[in-house]
Amino acid sequence: MKRIILLFLIGMLVAPFANAQNSEGKADDLARISLTPIVPDELQTVPKYAKKMLQNKLKQVVTRNGLGGGANPRFIITADADIVTKDITPTAPPMTAVTLGINFYVADVVEQKIFSSAYIELKGVGTNENKAYIGAIKKIAPRNPQLRAFIEQGKTKIIEYYNSQCDNIITDAQAKADMKDFGRAIFTLTSIPDVCKECYDKAMALVPDVYQLYMDDQCQKDLGKAKAAYGSKNIEETMMWLSKIQPDSKCYEDAQTLYAEASTFYCKEALGAAQGYWAAQDAEKAAAELAKVSTDCDNYEEAQKLSAEIRAKLKEDEQKEWDNKVKQQDRQYELAQQAQEDATEVRKAQIEAASQVASEAVKSGNWYGSYYSNLSWIYK
Repeated sequence: MKRIILLFLIGMLVAPFANAQNSEGKADDLARISLTPIVPDELQTVPKYAKKMLQNKLKQVVTRNGLGGGANPRFIITADADIVTKDITPTAPPMTAVTLGINFYVADVVEQKIFSSAYIELKGVGTNENKAYIGAIKKIAPRNPQLRAFIEQGKTKIIEYYNSQCDNIITDAQAKADMKDFGRAIFTLTSIPDVCKECYDKAMALVPDVYQLYMDDQCQKDLGKAKAAYGSKNIEETMMWLSKIQPDSKCYEDAQTLYAEASTFYCKEALGAAQGYWAAQDAEKAAAELAKVSTDCDNYEEAQKLSAEIRAKLKEDEQKEWDNKVKQQDRQYELAQQAQEDATEVRKAQIEAASQVASEAVKSGNWYGSYYSNLSWIYK
C-alpha cells in the first residue's frame, strides 16, 4: 500500500514541477523570433550530395544572426542554387571551377508569402564539378552584410505580420482550444514573439486559461479510466490513473475521494484474505496478505492483532518459521515496492522522452508537414 501512496504523491508533486519547467522553456525559446532552415528533398536545383551542407550553412546564418532555434516552423529560411559558369582551369592537374548563384528566402509556409530574399554569387574549385559545387557552398559567410540585411528584413516582416494579425492569431488559438486541440492552441499563443509586446501580452494572458482547460479535460479522462479500473477492482491501475491528476484540476477532489475509497478497499481485501487463509490454517499465505496492510491503512492495528494471534497459536518451531515467513514476505514486499518505484522513474523518463519527441516534431516541421511537402511556390 505504501507504494501506491508513494506513486500517487509522486504524480501529484512531479507533474506541476515538470509543467513549470516546460513553461519556462517556452518563454525562453518560443517567444523569440526564429527561422527553421529547410532544404527540401524535392528541390531539383541543388544536388542531393550538397543539400545537407547547404542546410547546415543556413542554420549557421540564422544562428549567427540571432534567429536560431526553429521554435516556430512556419517561418523558414531556404535557398536554391544554379551553376552560373563552369570552367576547366589550365592547370596540372586540370580543376573544375564553378560560379554558383544562390537565392536565399525567408518565407511563411502557411500564408505562402516570401518576406525577404537575397542573391549572391560564390566561386568554388575542385577536382570535379561536385567538389567545386561543395567548395562554393562552403564560402557562404553567415555574417555577410548582404545576408545580414536579408535576415533583418525578414525579421521585420515577421514582426509586422504578428502586429497586423494578432487578433486573428488569438482567435485561431481559441478555436483550437474549443476543439480540445490544447497543444496547438498553447503553441500558437506562446509562439508570438515578445518583441510584439501588445500581442504577446494578450496571448500570455490566455495561456493559463487554455492550460486550465487542458488540465480539466485530461482530469476527466484520467478519472474515468481510474473509475473503470476500480470497477474491475484493479487497484494498481486505479492508483496509476489517479496519480496523473493535478491538484489544480476541477475533478481533483473527486479523485481524492476515489483514492480514499480504493485505499480502504485494498486494505480491507488484504486483511480479509489473511483472515480467510488463517481460518484454513494456511499461515504462509496469511503472512503474504498481512504484509500488504501497511501502517497507512485504517485496519493496520487489526492486522497486527491477527499476526500476534497466529504467532501465539503456533508451536515454538512453527513460530520461528512464521517469523521468518513474515520477514520474508515483508522483504519481498519491500523489493516489489522498490521495483515499482523504479518503474515509476522509468515512466517519468518515458514522459520526458515523449515530451522531447513532441518538441522535436515541432522543430522539424512535422506539424507543418503538409506545408513543407510543396515549397515550389518559393523557387519560381
